[in-house]
Amino acid sequence: MENHPAGDRPPAPPASAMDDQELLENIDGRMHGPMSGFIKKYFGNFQYARQDASLEIQTAGGGVGGRCAIPSTAPSPDNFLQWFSNHASRELDGARGSWHISSGEIAPEHQSARLLLTMPTSPAANVPTRWDLVQVVGQFYRHGCVCYQDGLLRLCQSAQQVFASQPTRLFLHGFYIRGSLIELWAFDRSGLYCSDVFDVQEDFIQFFSILVSYQWMTGQDLGKNLIETDEGGSYIVLDSEVMPSLGKLYLESQPIASREGVVGTGTTCYRARMRDSNRWDYVLKFKWRWARQRPEDELLKLVRERRVWGAISLDYYKELENVSPGNMIILDGQDEGQPQGILIDLDSAVELAEESGTELGITGTRPFMAIGVLKGEHHTYRHDLESFLYVFLWAIITNHEENPPATSKLRQWSNGDWEVLAVRKSLDMDRDNFQSILEEFTSEFRSLSRSPKAYAKFCFPYGTV
Repeated sequence: MENHPAGDRPPAPPASAMDDQELLENIDGRMHGPMSGFIKKYFGNFQYARQDASLEIQTAGGGVGGRCAIPSTAPSPDNFLQWFSNHASRELDGARGSWHISSGEIAPEHQSARLLLTMPTSPAANVPTRWDLVQVVGQFYRHGCVCYQDGLLRLCQSAQQVFASQPTRLFLHGFYIRGSLIELWAFDRSGLYCSDVFDVQEDFIQFFSILVSYQWMTGQDLGKNLIETDEGGSYIVLDSEVMPSLGKLYLESQPIASREGVVGTGTTCYRARMRDSNRWDYVLKFKWRWARQRPEDELLKLVRERRVWGAISLDYYKELENVSPGNMIILDGQDEGQPQGILIDLDSAVELAEESGTELGITGTRPFMAIGVLKGEHHTYRHDLESFLYVFLWAIITNHEENPPATSKLRQWSNGDWEVLAVRKSLDMDRDNFQSILEEFTSEFRSLSRSPKAYAKFCFPYGTV
């Protein structure tokens, strides 16, 4: 990891969208509902009082809130978008955000549209969506012009874009309208949750109250992260009793690593520095941990006790074996005798001294996993050496792109179950087939082809896997 003086990185590129199949696999088995207590959980803090043609909203205890005019009529599926533009999209006094219909997202004849709540205000017309400003996502379909799943998938695509642009976000609100029926949704890293269905026309006051409530929600209500901002930049306050010397840590504007997808660990890492320092001496890692997964700090503390050389050190931890490019940290400018790399992701490590009667699951990043690991063999150093070969091939063939070319054999190293991947990779690494992978090297890297060929002979001395 480079440790250059503090300075802003260039703006992050637009968040990359997952394709439909990737998104379906990501949320499969993680959708829950309808939850009968959904509205009470997320909107129970708001108190509504209708006074003639206006609606007064306050949070419990008389906190933030306001008053707004109630539209004279409820929207129908045929005029919903016009109604939304006339009424819901108006900026309200005291509101922290405003609704808008995403430009370029209105289907012909107003059959469907993407609805977004942004903070602090809605963007100008014909400007690409700023997903880092979006706080609530909605999807509208005039009638049953698409199947239920396809419409929900569209809503999930919006949620994925928000999480990709706001990787430390805790959860996200959304809603899905088909005709006059609406479901409220909440997305977090553990899954998707929905409310009971209700009718926009029959329960108009409830529907309108919820739309307005989103605009008055606090950052905590909306699921925004604990990162704050002042004149020095973005920062997070660490528990001073646990680590008084750290206190406030300032973060670089863009993460050095983050995971895509809605459901998952949401692992995100930022370079960080002390308030009065201009060097990025720390890495702050955010991660959701599955309930049955071992806390990472246990292994980090053990590493410190055993005096492991070249391992990442634990400075602060609080609850809120995988060789791949995303899990490799190369240190620039290290002093003589210091490690050139760092061991990380110790939450996937195993303490060999422990007796365990349970089977260990297969863990890794698919394109870089050794064939033996894919077959369920006990993980050894030899498998890690093999993984470095795959990382090398991937780095050369992708040539700074996110994925290999469409015709590359490496494309298929991410698809299929463990058994299928093991067979496919075994065939590709066979002596007779390996040359075709080396032929994927572009002319500027062709002179390097001897290195992976020699490395492959070391990993597979008999020419076959």
